[in-house]
Amino acid sequence: MSYINSSDQSQSSLPPDKEGVIKSGLKRLNQSLVLMHRTRLTVWKAMLITVFVAGFASALVLVVSQDWFGKIWGAPSSITNQATVTYKDSTNKSYSGTSNTVTTNIVASTGPQISLKVLPEEKSMNYSGTVSFYVYTAGATTNPVVQASGTADANGLIVIDAKTLTNQSYDLKIVTFYHLSTSLKGISFTGTNLDLSTSNPLRPKAGNLQDADNIINSLDWQVMSVKWGTNDAVADVNHDGMVNTLDWGIMNKNWLVSGD
Repeated sequence: MSYINSSDQSQSSLPPDKEGVIKSGLKRLNQSLVLMHRTRLTVWKAMLITVFVAGFASALVLVVSQDWFGKIWGAPSSITNQATVTYKDSTNKSYSGTSNTVTTNIVASTGPQISLKVLPEEKSMNYSGTVSFYVYTAGATTNPVVQASGTADANGLIVIDAKTLTNQSYDLKIVTFYHLSTSLKGISFTGTNLDLSTSNPLRPKAGNLQDADNIINSLDWQVMSVKWGTNDAVADVNHDGMVNTLDWGIMNKNWLVSGD
């Protein structure tokens, strides 16, 4: 009969390689920690990417919306369409002749409007430029009821939106670059379109080169004198390509004249 020692039995139930078991456990633990770390990094990367994409999308929407609002609010009051016709025969062969360009001005209908023609002195009759206009209650010189700027067309025509005006008399003041301001007094407005462009055009006097004090004096001559003999666009008052006595003659004619 054989006997089994109890201590030997307990020892025989353990794995033969304790060190291997410990290493295996530590390896699995390390793999778990690495996996958790990688998962955490992946989550953070995903969150950062999401935030970046969301921010970029928001910025894009803002830019686009501002651009469209800018187009809406800054849209011109008139649109010029140009069409050119090229002659072709039945075989689609093009011929050398091209028709004259046809231009059509379409004025937006936004309510009552006041139409003016502004042709600054010494500008050609084919004038297009920026015009600032101010509408005052008749007799007033401050606090204009309408203040805006626009671009005249090739004939000097500019249209003022008058939908906020009430039925009464107004004074209109026009300002263009390097010219004295000029005005129309006592314009009677009745709530309908008022076309003043058929009368004599407003002709702001030339020579206000200093363009700040609204009077032609030595400050304007100082601007001209330093550009003498050049083709400076500002000092060349008559636009003949040279600053000379002809330009001084225009300035001298308006010497000490003030704008309205």
